[in-house]
Amino acid sequence: MDEEARSGGFVARNLADGERTTFPNGAVDAVAIAGVTVKRATMRPGWEWERDESPLVGTDSCPNAHLLSVVAGRLGCRLDDGTEHELGPGDVAAVPPGHVGRTIGDEDLVYLDFDAGVDPSV
Repeated sequence: MDEEARSGGFVARNLADGERTTFPNGAVDAVAIAGVTVKRATMRPGWEWERDESPLVGTDSCPNAHLLSVVAGRLGCRLDDGTEHELGPGDVAAVPPGHVGRTIGDEDLVYLDFDAGVDPSV
């Protein structure tokens, strides 16, 4: 698909045409569309937020909220209060700021993250 397709109010973008951020054990592709940033995160087996992203962000846990949908693999999520959750394909979750994630198992974790009004280059 071209970078953006428009017709009579219909707008489409392909994640492959967006911003790509890579880090140890993962990558995120992001596009802004209709006031929402849609991100596709692909995390390899062994990905852990604390080891792979915390040093880049500079915080002990993720400071962002997420509205996400798991497409493939399994996501382990621990909140700052110590509660733990596990999500798999088809699961949708609202995750508050103050959490860490990890890939569970030996399959890539793929999830979509929807952020209203967030710049995809951040």
